[in-house]
Amino acid sequence: MAVIEVSAPNPLAVDCQACAGKGVFQGMFHRGICNACDGLGLVCRASGELLDPLIAALELRRRLNEAQRWIELPRAAAAGGPGADYQGHHRGGGNWTGD
Repeated sequence: MAVIEVSAPNPLAVDCQACAGKGVFQGMFHRGICNACDGLGLVCRASGELLDPLIAALELRRRLNEAQRWIELPRAAAAGGPGADYQGHHRGGGNWTGD
């Protein structure tokens, strides 16, 4: 089994220029799957041709992981913000809200 190294700064695939990375094209009266990328929206970085299914899966997984990291950043930063006073159970009674 061959080992394929995937690194974030040098992706194996780039957005298809025929469909602008969307995987579909918009005709005058219809919509269709892009023939250049077979509906994936990605083509090989080196040759510009259709991706091998294994490389396509690796590239999509890399992009999904990157998107999930970006989603988690604001959640981690907001965990201890001003809203923390309103969350959870406060021992000792009272209804202090910081106003």
